[in-house]
Order: sequence, then structure tokens, then C-alpha cells
Amino acid sequence: MMHYVLAKLKEGECPREIAPKAKELLSKCIGAIDGFEAVEVYPNCFPREQNYDLMLEMRMKDAETLDRYLPHRLHEEFVQYIAPKTEAKVTFDRE
Repeated sequence: MMHYVLAKLKEGECPREIAPKAKELLSKCIGAIDGFEAVEVYPNCFPREQNYDLMLEMRMKDAETLDRYLPHRLHEEFVQYIAPKTEAKVTFDRE
């Protein structure tokens, strides 16, 4: 399955600066969380008021992987980094 997160950053935060650290933190989940297979982090390339600033794309084996990921300490580490920089987020999951 694919798990997506779109994040709107707070005023003054730079998506191109945040994206590498976000990917570094989330990449720790590969091999540490069974079924967490891949992650990509994309900064928005065309800023507009209605656009979100970052897209996180995570490939997971199944929904049970997402259930393991959400309470995991590595996810919490990522949240501690990104939450203070984030104004809003939306998530989407697909098979």
C-alpha cells in the first residue's frame, strides 16, 4: 500500500531545506519496521497559496505495516521534527 502525507509548512519554513532531513528520519524506518519498504519526500516546485509544501510518499507491505508505523518510536522521532514546522497536513492511503 501507499501512504501519503501532504504538509503545509509554517511561514518562514523552507521545504527544500526540510525535505532532506525528513527523508533521512523516515528512511530509518526501512529495515526497522517490518513491511516499511520505501520513502520519498518531495518539496513543492511551484509555490501557490493553496498548495501544500511537502509530499511524503511511503510504500508499505500492507495496512498492518501502517498500524505498526504510526505508534513506532521512529515515527514519533519524525513527528517531533516536523510538527513544530507544520501548519496543516492531510493524509491519503491507497492499495
